[in-house]
Amino acid sequence: MRQRKGFNMIEQTKCKLCGDSEGKELLNVSECSDTYLDYMKIDYKNLNRFYKKCNSCGFVYKSIYLTDSEKERLYSCFRDVALRNENHEEYFQRISNMPIEDSENVEKYIFLEPFLKDTGRHMDIGGGLGVFCYGFQKYFKNWNSICVEPSDGADIVASKHGVKTYNTYLSDESVGLVGDDFDLITANHVVEHVDDPIVFLKMLKGFISKTGLICIEMPSALDINFLNKKHDRFMSQHEVIHDNKSVDFIAKEAGLRVLYNHNYLSKRGRNNVRAVLTL
Repeated sequence: MRQRKGFNMIEQTKCKLCGDSEGKELLNVSECSDTYLDYMKIDYKNLNRFYKKCNSCGFVYKSIYLTDSEKERLYSCFRDVALRNENHEEYFQRISNMPIEDSENVEKYIFLEPFLKDTGRHMDIGGGLGVFCYGFQKYFKNWNSICVEPSDGADIVASKHGVKTYNTYLSDESVGLVGDDFDLITANHVVEHVDDPIVFLKMLKGFISKTGLICIEMPSALDINFLNKKHDRFMSQHEVIHDNKSVDFIAKEAGLRVLYNHNYLSKRGRNNVRAVLTL
């Protein structure tokens, strides 16, 4: 194993789905700057950074993984004012006040509507400042919605706008805190950030009712050679990129049934994989 300062790097990183280390290079981003690594002052200039497709299972993953401590730093500073050029309240107002035709959250509510009952309980995982829950409660007026987000200070903004939020990482022990038997759990751009998506989905199973739904969304591998390789989507926060095949695989391994699994192009012109899962 070769350790290099600032990264948990071996000659060939392993696929996070099957554990194989052999793959075909798809997209090399070695010459591209990384806003997040620059902000954290992590040296990466001489490293060969690329995405490859696993020879065994076809999953797309990166040649370099951040260490656990670096990931913790990354997510703790992810919405820093100095990085985003706006504070938490400004971000909340900008997203929640977008015109309907421009709002990616509204698009998500419209998508979810045919799957949902008239009333129910909803939990949004990794919900940030609670913007998604805020809009969800306005769109689905007979639903109760809660947000789970570990970032410091996010709960202050969410609570200010009437969103019930829990400043914690969700775990099996969280049942006593947030409850269970939810009719819908959403995880928007969360699954691609967890080290073991199968374990993550198995955990979510413990929080839904017998007829409950889990809706997951993440960047799609279709963006490779679709977006400019300098795009934020290919920076250090995305060590893996899912596709429909990988979603089917992790759902099956987690003991979940797939009701819907397709790609779509977002309002900002990015390809996303979106799936609805149930017991």
